[in-house]
Formats: sequence, C-alpha cells, structure tokens
Amino acid sequence: MSGLRLVKVSQKKLFKIAAKPGSVRVGSTRDYHQRAGSYQTPSGGGYTGKFYVAKTDNMMKTEDRVLATSRNAGRGRHNHHGVSNAKKKPGHVYVIKGQKRCK
Repeated sequence: MSGLRLVKVSQKKLFKIAAKPGSVRVGSTRDYHQRAGSYQTPSGGGYTGKFYVAKTDNMMKTEDRVLATSRNAGRGRHNHHGVSNAKKKPGHVYVIKGQKRCK
C-alpha cells in the first residue's frame, strides 16, 4: 500500500475512528486534498493508510473534541499539539489511520 486513501465520513464516525488503534494523527484544514497530499511526501512523514475526513462548521471546536477523544483513548501519538490552533471557521477535520514511513 502506498499513500493515503481519502475517506469521507460523518463527524460521529470520525470520533469513533480517532479512538481506535492505528489512529496516529488528528488535524483540521480547509483543503483536505492538499493536506492529504502533503502528508504523503517524505517531508510530510510519508504516511500510508487512510485519511478520514469530516466536514465541520467550526474547525477549532471540532478538532479540539476529536483531539480529546484521541488523547483519552491513548491515540494520536504523532500530534504535536494538544489543542487546536485552527480558526473558528468552516472546514474539515481529519484523522490519519496508518503508518508514518519517513522521519
């Protein structure tokens, strides 16, 4: 398997995925196609697996909630921040479930 496969899901489903084993990163973005592409490059970690994405009206609020769910389940080990630094604007929140191939 190479690269990340984009999978659109509901927010409810995204929370469940964030709490499961293999979920390694949580984030938010306005352009999820570009963000998924950047994570596949060696400088972005060379991730492989699935890139689950859900639409939201408030990226900061939703990302904070998904981060908390992930952290409370002992997941999201590749996250550098414990809270969102996103804007309170519409966009997308994502969870990467897979592996990081590059440092």
